Amino acid sequence: KVLHALLGASWRKQAIEFAHHPAAPPGAYQSQFGCPVRFGAAQTALVFPAACLAQAPRGGNEPHYQTLHDALEAEHSAARHRLDLQNALEAWIAAGLTAGASTEAEHAASDFGMSLRSLQRRLGAAQVNFAALRNEVRGRLARALLQDTDLPVTAIGERLGYSETSAFSRAFTRRHGVSPAAYRQRPPATRP
Repeated sequence: KVLHALLGASWRKQAIEFAHHPAAPPGAYQSQFGCPVRFGAAQTALVFPAACLAQAPRGGNEPHYQTLHDALEAEHSAARHRLDLQNALEAWIAAGLTAGASTEAEHAASDFGMSLRSLQRRLGAAQVNFAALRNEVRGRLARALLQDTDLPVTAIGERLGYSETSAFSRAFTRRHGVSPAAYRQRPPATRP
């Protein structure tokens, strides 16, 4: 009702999604809300047409609305760039590790067409640490290689750029609380 009052007759809900499961028959929820209701979603959400986001509230303070709109748009844009850079770097690191290529920040900067300092500034603005990101990718690849291949632990460590098997084992154990060999022996359902 609040959104209908603020945005007028053009506002309508398309669906409601709940992260939890229903306590009553789903039909009771649908009749209450007057739209499709879904349960077991990733998060609770009110689904409505994206065009409603571009509408200024009726009777609202236009300058304040525009200021808030601009600030949210800037934050959304910054978050999108942060995710784009992080996702691109993760893919670059994974490709480099699996190909046995260098995954140093200097090489990443060069491949992304910028100076090391520019890459560091962009990562800093996005609150991303290159070394931590590389370690996270290494950890994901290590888990996948241990789960999905019969490669020896030594070969996995080498493939992921560790100078020695012991360095790989220490890093893996520190991150996952179990050695690579013990991780591989666990039933798949109990692996982190």
